Amino acid sequence: MIGSWPRLITVVAARILLFGILGLAFWATAPMLLGWTPTTVVTGSMRPAIQVGDVVVSQDPDGRQLRPGQVLLVDDPDQRGKLRLHRIDSQQPSGEIILKGDANAKVDSTPIPRESVRGVGTLRVPFIGAPIVWLRERAWLPLLVTGLGVAGLIALAFGRFARSGTPSTPAGESPSGTPGSGQRDSADREATDRDAADHDAAGPGTHHPDTPNPDATRPDSHPRTPGRGRRGRHRGIAGAAAGTATVTALLATAAVAIAPAHAMFSDTTSRGASFTSAAAPPYRDVVLADQPLAFYEAETTDPAKDSTGQSPTRSYGVTVAQGAGREPGGGALNLSAPLSTQTLTTFRPDPGPREFTLELWMKTTASGGRLIGFGGSAEGASGLYDRVVYLSGGRLFFGVGPWGPTMLVTAGTFNDGNWHHVVAARDAAGTRLVVDGKVISGPPGETQNYGGYWRIGYDNLGGWRADPLTTSFNGLVDDVAIYPRALTADQAIAHYQAGRPG
Repeated sequence: MIGSWPRLITVVAARILLFGILGLAFWATAPMLLGWTPTTVVTGSMRPAIQVGDVVVSQDPDGRQLRPGQVLLVDDPDQRGKLRLHRIDSQQPSGEIILKGDANAKVDSTPIPRESVRGVGTLRVPFIGAPIVWLRERAWLPLLVTGLGVAGLIALAFGRFARSGTPSTPAGESPSGTPGSGQRDSADREATDRDAADHDAAGPGTHHPDTPNPDATRPDSHPRTPGRGRRGRHRGIAGAAAGTATVTALLATAAVAIAPAHAMFSDTTSRGASFTSAAAPPYRDVVLADQPLAFYEAETTDPAKDSTGQSPTRSYGVTVAQGAGREPGGGALNLSAPLSTQTLTTFRPDPGPREFTLELWMKTTASGGRLIGFGGSAEGASGLYDRVVYLSGGRLFFGVGPWGPTMLVTAGTFNDGNWHHVVAARDAAGTRLVVDGKVISGPPGETQNYGGYWRIGYDNLGGWRADPLTTSFNGLVDDVAIYPRALTADQAIAHYQAGRPG
């Protein structure tokens, strides 16, 4: 059995942690009573200064003078029904506000009218909104681990562990804590035993004058109260129940009441409307932070060099175009040679990837060609092929399933000779095609079941909608990344904003 001191330290530590969580939840929700607006940061574009899952509380802007450097919560002008959390860069003579994310190279393209401002950033509560983010992204494992952790803290703080064990009674002290009563009780028992023996020898009905009356209550005796242990258990159970209810109520309130914001946000300060700027992270850092399984930057003469170091790759006719990359002086993968393709040589067994993201920057004046996708063969024309992004008539197509029964298509064309950012993702929640920060969403559809390889450039497109007839891509691609999970639309937008040309 654990001694009393280690148990006491454990219980106190558990209660401190538990009340710390309650305190964060309180500060994230209590300002609503003052009419302030809490929002959860759901993008990682400002890590590590502001983490995904932080809650930022904004004050009502009415009557406040707005000035550059303040962080505003506004209605997102580019995504209907959503919120944006950015910093004031400047104000136009008309009164419209120009915002800029600290991680962005350029200011936001759409000015914000004063009536679209919801609040001024005032208070940051770290991490308490993480469960909201996990719910949005259906990340059940961290939710489960966190729930079990909180339940464990409650059990340690208020449960049986906090009550188990009885401290040993020091010599000369009764369980009631009265000094010396232990010796008196022991001496009284010995005297009683001797007198009882004398009483028996004298015969029944005889009362020895020095023998204490067994029916009398001694003032120094401390009989055990029958219900004391039961009442202690009940108090412990009630405390655990109350702690669980309080934690659940506060976290549920936070989950329901705290709206998400697309935070190209900044800062580490916890109070005041003046948040300090953070340096914009390089595009490659933003990509690598989301843990792709392969990332091709074309910054060396080897087109197959993977910056993650975890995906063996083989190129067939692909070259590096030095100085032609998305960034000035950088390189790009040249796919213009007929049948040129680049293959991740790790075989993905049947049924193939069901959750994935394909990301790249492309530049071309050609009308069509295959950019990236999944195929049953490592080279040549695959017999089975889907999960593919291609260009046809200048428009971008993303489809899954045999011959693309689930298909997303852009309305505009992107073969204008400029660099364009393309993200295609699929998971159980749906499919997403995000081009230059503009989102097209659709149902998840069913991927085709077969084993194969991820391939960049040439492969089969026979039978697909608007077949461009040329399966090679006559153009350049740069910063090609493949992920083993689906990036959210917010993450895709954050990548575009971090990498778009200045």
